[in-house]
Amino acid sequence: MRGKTILLAHGDREIASALAVAFAEEEYAVVAAFDAVQAVAAFRDKSHDLVVVTLGLPGGGGVYVHEQIRRTGNLTVPVIYIADETQGPDIERARALGPAAILNDFMNAEDVLDAVRACLGGSPAEVVGPVNKNRLMRILVVDDEIEHCELIERGLQRPGREPIEMAFCHTVADACRLLEQEKFGCVLLDHNLPDGHGTDILERMQEQLLTTPVIGLSTSRDPDVVIADFRGGCVEFIPKHEAFEGDTLRRQVFAAMASFKRRATALLIERGRIGRGVEASQEALAASARVDPVMGILNRAAFEDAHQDLHKRMSA
Repeated sequence: MRGKTILLAHGDREIASALAVAFAEEEYAVVAAFDAVQAVAAFRDKSHDLVVVTLGLPGGGGVYVHEQIRRTGNLTVPVIYIADETQGPDIERARALGPAAILNDFMNAEDVLDAVRACLGGSPAEVVGPVNKNRLMRILVVDDEIEHCELIERGLQRPGREPIEMAFCHTVADACRLLEQEKFGCVLLDHNLPDGHGTDILERMQEQLLTTPVIGLSTSRDPDVVIADFRGGCVEFIPKHEAFEGDTLRRQVFAAMASFKRRATALLIERGRIGRGVEASQEALAASARVDPVMGILNRAAFEDAHQDLHKRMSA
């Protein structure tokens, strides 16, 4: 993908996916890591234009990641921290390293995107040129039955509808290699493959599939197959006997993709709403601690705060 590359290091996979979707929507390329060790290894493997990391990242913390990045000689790569007020000492350590920004943990996508744009000098469209709105949707089909591949292609490429660019592979190994090299808007994944199961691909390619909705396909009606696919990370499951009927497959694929994006957006909105509620509660508690509940007047704690402020001003 053209444009700037962001290393996103977040311990919560659900939140990481939501943020990654927001970045991908803006045409940024995203590499994900879920702990400090993965983040450092990802950066050493390939330098990035920007790092977005949580301060409390599992495996060492965001400050450790920042320190290791600086030790590689990359002193100018901008680092955006996502933190909360309970991490006071770590925030001070982070500030000493010169981050590009430190954002509240309960943020919304626009806050993060604004900070990202500020660091990277504008939106990717401004960097790499206008986005092609007419580009084809790209779908990867992983199925070892050639006849089924033909039926899937027929179900997606409907006469009179916008064409879809499709790629096919037939084994776990081939699918993993292709996902390492290319980006797809959606993946249709058969459960039983010659060298394993579709869930093996979901497990191995978690980072590459962070912003890609995966839909499970199978001729089996075994509930365990459906459960395994959903647990692995599929956003939808379509029995093949239904998928091969008319334009059912095309409609269900586009509906699943739209639902995937809506859930990511809703998650970020909810996180922002929770954050605003927490901040309001903290402000209310702080205010109530300074007021006598019976008399409704400022108490000794308020007096002490005012006295300290006055003393500082007089000593300056």
